[in-house]
Amino acid sequence: MVSTPGLSSAPASDLSAAIASLSSAVSALEAASARRASRSEQTGDMETELALMRDDRARLAAELDAAVARANTLDTVRNDVSARLEKAIVTIRTILARDSAKE
Repeated sequence: MVSTPGLSSAPASDLSAAIASLSSAVSALEAASARRASRSEQTGDMETELALMRDDRARLAAELDAAVARANTLDTVRNDVSARLEKAIVTIRTILARDSAKE
């Protein structure tokens, strides 16, 4: 550092302190910027994951609706088969009873 006659060294140390302070502030700004960029990237990842979850939910809801419809159809068919079997049993018993009465 060049010394100028009549000037104290105080302004030079003030300048050094200001430069150090500015450097510290720039470093803090860079760190904050890096954190913000990281959060933005994480938010983007979360938004992508949320979209995938929504797609999965829609697919699973459609599969559930199809499974419920199939279960309802099977229940209807089961009831129909049960009624037909009951009718067949009654018919067979009637025929057997009539044949037994003839003997």
